[in-house]
Amino acid sequence: MIFMKTEESIFPKRPTGTRFNLSDDIFLIIRKKIMTREISPGERMNIDSLSRDLNVSQTPIREALARLEETGLISKEPLKGFKASELLTNKEAQELFSFRELVEPFAAHLTARIAKEDQVNLLLEELERGNEVGNKSGLDAFESLAEHDERFHAMIFDFSDNALLTKAYRSTHCFLHLYRLHFIRDVPVNFNETMSEHLAIVEAIKKASADEARTAMVIHLENARSRFQYPAI
Repeated sequence: MIFMKTEESIFPKRPTGTRFNLSDDIFLIIRKKIMTREISPGERMNIDSLSRDLNVSQTPIREALARLEETGLISKEPLKGFKASELLTNKEAQELFSFRELVEPFAAHLTARIAKEDQVNLLLEELERGNEVGNKSGLDAFESLAEHDERFHAMIFDFSDNALLTKAYRSTHCFLHLYRLHFIRDVPVNFNETMSEHLAIVEAIKKASADEARTAMVIHLENARSRFQYPAI
């Protein structure tokens, strides 16, 4: 079990091998400020101030804020500008889990029926990538697990070959909002449990066992809900 420590600092990390892109970097920096509550929930966001603080022009700031608005991490009000969104209430978080429990087992079921060998291999590669979290500690481990979790579940939707289902899932940005609740807390990261459950899902998909994949996803989501902690303080 990995514990997140609030005193550790985190910085935006670009995946190895990707090219420099100022707009992407500014997006990551501002997103990190929101996730770690350096920008507090409900706080107004001034484009001029962000431009000065980050020493860039207003253009990449505006581009980043537009992308962040799509995630629901910020909102824009007429004549008032942007502000960071409030944290999810416990009711809203539980509703997200209920939504996930409705759509994700079905996505796993579909993927197990039609997944190609190269797609199974990509899922296995993602599991290997996720296992690297075990070599990290503190907030870095917490963030890496969050990123793996989001990638893994998104891949299952992508491989389900159901565009409407995938669009509905992605529109919630559920991992950003659920992990945001815990980003500054000393909460345990259940690495071994999560990875074991992910492996069970992939093994079922690899065997093309749709019913087993559905069941494995149901178990994983039930356990994820039970591991969830609220309030976020």
